[in-house]
Amino acid sequence: MTRFVITDPGTAAHSAKNKHAVPGLPNQSQDHSGRNPMVGTNERDQAVQERERVLAKLRAGREHLETWADLIRQGAEQRVGSMEAEDVVQDASYAAALDLYGDVCEAVCRFAALAPEIERGER
Repeated sequence: MTRFVITDPGTAAHSAKNKHAVPGLPNQSQDHSGRNPMVGTNERDQAVQERERVLAKLRAGREHLETWADLIRQGAEQRVGSMEAEDVVQDASYAAALDLYGDVCEAVCRFAALAPEIERGER
């Protein structure tokens, strides 16, 4: 299993939007109109927008990883003395780079598939 460490929480960690989000405070509506009072339309919209930003960054990261793996492949070609795919994938370092790339691609696809379900409370 691949685990990612988020090093920059961005504005989400410093947001004061929930400062007064305690039931009964004067600036919080008591009319929830049949929706989950913990997640309003505005929060759902924000979650969708943030998911789209996250997905764009994950995909950009995957593209950078692809470039990195290509550089590893070039080194493997020199080590094995061949540019044939069948020969190059036998190089342990390149095989490890391909495995890592596959893990990241799987994580990006998994996030894209599951995040909307999580936002809707279906997970």
